[in-house]
Amino acid sequence: MSWGQVMVGVFLCSYAVWIASVAFVPAGDWTKAPEWAGKLSVNLVPFRTIVNTFHIYWKQVVRQLGGNLLLFAPFTFLLPAFWARYRSWRAALALGVCGSVFIESVQLLLSLAVGHPYRSVDVDDVILNTAGAALGYVLWLMVRRAARLDQLHEALDRLE
Repeated sequence: MSWGQVMVGVFLCSYAVWIASVAFVPAGDWTKAPEWAGKLSVNLVPFRTIVNTFHIYWKQVVRQLGGNLLLFAPFTFLLPAFWARYRSWRAALALGVCGSVFIESVQLLLSLAVGHPYRSVDVDDVILNTAGAALGYVLWLMVRRAARLDQLHEALDRLE
């Protein structure tokens, strides 16, 4: 394993721990049921939350939509750069879908375990996380192509 692979691995592990802390650790006192207790917050209608988000303050839109969109992008940008087995769009989409469904499932199970919801479960999160994973992969492809063009230009300059 190269030094770069080790560093990227450490970064991605740290990032995964941060994601877990954001996704699974509730804000505030989760031992007290809020006023909406008993009303499990589950959205299975695609794009409902995305569309409804545009009716709130723009900073909240950026935080909610942008955060979900960018959540898995570091993985699908960095993994293909250092490990060949992640260099396919299928791997990027699988990471986005599986990672996001895992997070939403754990949030649902934790809400059921404590007896009230402290995190919403939303198909739109899966959609945005997967789109972000695809975005990270496309960005990696673009950087890779640019690097190859630079190498080609350098080789052509040496021929002159």
